[in-house]
Amino acid sequence: VLVPKDAVVLGQSPTVFVAQAAGGNSVVKPVPVKMESAHGLWVAISGDVKAGDLVIVEGNERVRPGQQVRPQTKEIPRPE
Repeated sequence: VLVPKDAVVLGQSPTVFVAQAAGGNSVVKPVPVKMESAHGLWVAISGDVKAGDLVIVEGNERVRPGQQVRPQTKEIPRPE
C-alpha cells in the first residue's frame, strides 16, 4: 500500500493510524507497518493495511488508540 510519508509515525516500530468503523462511530486503530520503498512524498508500506482503509494523515501524532474521530476524506495526488 502506498501512503503519504506524513502518515507514518516513527517510534519503536513504524505505525500508521487507521480510522475504523465501530458501532456507528469511527475509532483510531494503530497498525504496525514495515516501510518499503519511498516514492517522493509517498512510501510503500506492508502490514495489516489495505487499499481503501482510512489512514489518518493530519493529526496522526496526537491521536490515541480507541479514540473516536470524525474522519474527512481528502484526495492526495499520487506519484506517477
